Amino acid sequence: MARRNENRVAVFRSIPTTMPPRIVAADREYTFILSGQGDLLEADDGVVGIGSGGAYALAAARALMAHTKLSASEIAQESLKIAAQICVYTNEQITVETL
Repeated sequence: MARRNENRVAVFRSIPTTMPPRIVAADREYTFILSGQGDLLEADDGVVGIGSGGAYALAAARALMAHTKLSASEIAQESLKIAAQICVYTNEQITVETL
């Protein structure tokens, strides 16, 4: 019985307790998510969401793209503000850096 419990502890220790770090990088043509493990994911439609409120921000960004003429930076900021109103783990302190 003790061996079985040790195996369970090992499994639980392997489960990440925090979200892995991710960053979004985009230009006029491509949008990528770069993970902390080195994975590079390309968005199907040029719109991505990451973090705890990522799904809310993604939905808001898609709606804003379809129904407004906002710039990409404005869409990112507005969709994050919407996500912050829905998700308690998302705050409204937003930094969007453009080159």
